[in-house]
Amino acid sequence: VWDGGAINSTHLDFLPSGRVTVVEAGALTDHGTHVTGTITSKGLVNPRARGMAPNATIFGWNFSGDIQSEMAAGIPANNLLVSSHSYGFSFSGSCNFNNSLLVYNTTARNTDINLNNFPTHLHVHSAGNSQSACSGVGGFFTITGSGKPAKNNLVVADITSAEALSGSSSCGPVQDGRIKPEISAMGTNVFSTWSPGNSSYATISGTSMAPPGGSGTAVLLYQRYKQLNSNNNPPSTLIKNIICNGAQDLGNPGPDYKFGFGRLNALTAVRILEDNRYVVNNVSNSAANDVSITVPAGTARLKVMLTWNDPAGSANANPALVNNLDLTVVEGANTTLPWILDKNSPSAIA
Repeated sequence: VWDGGAINSTHLDFLPSGRVTVVEAGALTDHGTHVTGTITSKGLVNPRARGMAPNATIFGWNFSGDIQSEMAAGIPANNLLVSSHSYGFSFSGSCNFNNSLLVYNTTARNTDINLNNFPTHLHVHSAGNSQSACSGVGGFFTITGSGKPAKNNLVVADITSAEALSGSSSCGPVQDGRIKPEISAMGTNVFSTWSPGNSSYATISGTSMAPPGGSGTAVLLYQRYKQLNSNNNPPSTLIKNIICNGAQDLGNPGPDYKFGFGRLNALTAVRILEDNRYVVNNVSNSAANDVSITVPAGTARLKVMLTWNDPAGSANANPALVNNLDLTVVEGANTTLPWILDKNSPSAIA
């Protein structure tokens, strides 16, 4: 967890002692303690506060440092499979895709470098709370910078218990038209651990509260993959893929710049692993791979998604894409192409 200040590691919900390690000491932070509880609280004092992965091991850093350097050292040193990031910049500037917060900047580039150097690590980030800053254009173009415009991370929107987008949750696209956020998760009125004290709880809202739910879910998916694959770690691209492709569609049909691919659905995602409905593959430059899919009779819908960790592009590159991989689904004489969004008309249906 990268957050402001230190996690309240003495909270009873983080027992046994040592399960939550504060790597960077500092003043206790309510915010960091809350997001950590959403990931891994045991709910010992109040079962309502039980986190997504209540036996996970957590390491906490302060986001005021050099996050990318800390990740480069911390991932291999602590075998970090998932990192949760709930921070960003205050929105300022133009309400269009040329806003500097939407640019594939040096921080985004360094994020992609880390995720390519450590291909089993998934970086989960908040979308931001600036939707209202661009109300005149429907809240689009409000992703709040930092490393969020990276290609290989997972950016999360904030939805309510009624599966409506929060009125503050930032929307895409980023500068080159890529989908951000990619996924939506509960971030409104989230009940979790608090500080000070060792048994405090609080209910708060914001896109900060959405990524830890996604991070905790991802931890469970890693665990299930390892159980099914001789304790080997999956590539993070597979976990990102099943989270996105297994999502419950919200908003416009198909992906969109508000909900991404939809609401996180952990049960659907884990069934993809358990039913072995995925392929991990490679393709050479200018070559093609064919994968045969047997669709059971009576199937109502087939969803196919191609995901890869793209090499880091140059800072400020537009587009940031390096490897341009294309997906087609062929059934006899019928060829189906992927959904495509238009950054110039972000509210349009794909």
